[in-house]
Parts: sequence; C-alpha cells; structure tokens
Amino acid sequence: MASGARTSDIDFLSAVARSREDDVEALAGLGSALHRKYRVYLQYVGVATPPCNYATRLQPMFPDESWKRLCLLALDPTDIALSKLERNADRDRDDVLRLARAGLVDAQTLKARYFEEGAAVFAQQRELARPNP
Repeated sequence: MASGARTSDIDFLSAVARSREDDVEALAGLGSALHRKYRVYLQYVGVATPPCNYATRLQPMFPDESWKRLCLLALDPTDIALSKLERNADRDRDDVLRLARAGLVDAQTLKARYFEEGAAVFAQQRELARPNP
C-alpha cells in the first residue's frame, strides 16, 4: 500500500500448490516460521471479489527474481481499489484514498472499469447474499 500505511500481512486471492508441502498458509501464514522471523505473513482473502478480467492485468511483484518454485503476481492498483470498494469498510476506503493520492488510481479508469467489469459481479454477489424468503 502507499506510504503511511503499515501492515504485516500480504493478502492473497489464490495459490496454486504442486504438492501438500506447498501449503502457503502453513509455510507463510500467521504464526509461521516466516512470520516469526520477518514479521510478515500471507493471509487468504475470501471476501474480495476482483473485477471480471483482473487476471489479464496481473503484475509480477518481483520481476527481477528468478525463483524456481515461486511466482508472485499482484492485482493492478485499480483492481485493488474495486475489490476494496465492494466491501466498503472504513479501512478499505482509506486504502483506496491512499492509492489515489499516490497517483496509482485514475478516477476515469476506476469508473470505467467499475461499469465494464465490476458492477455486474458486485450485483451478483449481493443477490447471492440475500436471504431466501
């Protein structure tokens, strides 16, 4: 997140494991050896809904690294903003404002992507969350 925001967790939407030993949360989750050593941990986010075509815009987090068993990709800033606006909690709105103030989110792009990709997904999520009469 932009400067001023402090966090010790890295949220992730999915992980592809090749074996049982590749369990990301066991290896790098809260309370793991990685967390104890580096004070950072990975956390699965099950409440975030990225826009429809987010996968086409994923960005390598460490493009200069040549890790053999690890590839970290990040949502682009506009997709992060849209994912956070769906939940609409105070901290999520603050994160979106930080992204915008840092010049990472353009208002026109955010609005266009919301109407092109986000609105339908968010409406479907709300419909699924409604209790049956």
